[in-house]
Amino acid sequence: MWNTVLYVVIFCSVSFTAAENVSLFFNEAQLNPSSISSCIAISHVDTSSLPTVDRIRCCNDTVAVYNRYWSTGQMFLTTFFHVLTALECPQFQGICERKTFVFGHFSALVYERYCDTNNLESSCSETLNNTISVAMPQTAAILRQNRIPVYTEQLTTPVTRRLVTRHHSPWLGLVEQLGNTNLTLVQSLQPCVQVAAYEAGETQLGNFMEIITGSIPTCGVIWCGFNQRLVDEFAISAWDCMPDRCRPGVIFILCLCLLLAVTISFLNATIILVYGMNPRLRNSQAIYKISLAFADLIAGVIILPTAISTLCKQIWTPYQSGSIENVTIVHGNVTFSTFRNNPVHQLNIQLPYSYRYFVGFFTSLSFSVSIYILNIAGFDRMMAVYKPLHYKKEDAKILATRT
Repeated sequence: MWNTVLYVVIFCSVSFTAAENVSLFFNEAQLNPSSISSCIAISHVDTSSLPTVDRIRCCNDTVAVYNRYWSTGQMFLTTFFHVLTALECPQFQGICERKTFVFGHFSALVYERYCDTNNLESSCSETLNNTISVAMPQTAAILRQNRIPVYTEQLTTPVTRRLVTRHHSPWLGLVEQLGNTNLTLVQSLQPCVQVAAYEAGETQLGNFMEIITGSIPTCGVIWCGFNQRLVDEFAISAWDCMPDRCRPGVIFILCLCLLLAVTISFLNATIILVYGMNPRLRNSQAIYKISLAFADLIAGVIILPTAISTLCKQIWTPYQSGSIENVTIVHGNVTFSTFRNNPVHQLNIQLPYSYRYFVGFFTSLSFSVSIYILNIAGFDRMMAVYKPLHYKKEDAKILATRT
């Protein structure tokens, strides 16, 4: 009786915990980059008329969504900080102190852009000045022809959208000049230039995009940002953002996978031919070895080549910029007319679902068959040793053929 009561209590506890977890998962599933698109759009207009309750909700949802989706590239670090500062979120100071998402020079400079502007200006002014001095001769004629001022001290701030004047600011002058300069891809690869390019064009929603990936071996988290025009014009990929130190490692892994694919395919094909062409070797163990060779042949012919293809797609597939659409958002008696940026989920472009299903099926098939054959072959040898008088080769051969 007590055992029955104990089982009922355990069952109810497990059921309640599972239901609670499912409920929590369901609630979290409602939060995604699309669900906070209105919050991002509102942050690009005057937020003074936004109710406090809605502002706090947007802050909480934005932090939760970014913590969950930051690695997918569906929400940018620059957008994340922009929303926090525009809505004056209470989480901003803690995020600046923890620096959770500092994985490289670019992300560190984005933190400085919002959390420590003076440090950013002191560390990047010389780089910007050198870059502009090299690039400006190429664009000076265009600027004069179109009568575009090379320097202006009037900028529109992203938070208030009011025209303000900042006197005696060399950094703002460099940023303005950078915005009027046609940069090359090599010049745009500098993290300081990338952050300044974001600041130069941040008043235009969707004008800046980030490239982030953490699945390339030996490289860690690759993170950089570019003007959308450069991404479309130069077909920028993860290879362009990749540090020079990790490129030899990537090439070595690709060559190693190719060598393994050729070696595994050749050796297992040889095993299949040798056992298949010699009838005297067709015993139970030979059948198991042939089956195991077929499973390994799948690894050499399909799995390793697709691993090479997957890595190449992640490295050299050009990133695509998202779309921008007009939106009208109503909060109580207040109506916001603004824009909404829809970043592209790059993984769906690099690795379509059909490709992932194909690779996953053959990978699971090869591993499952290999483990299954090894267990059956081991059981066959165990019976031959444990009960040698009852072990019959013909019966073992039939069993091996059927399994």
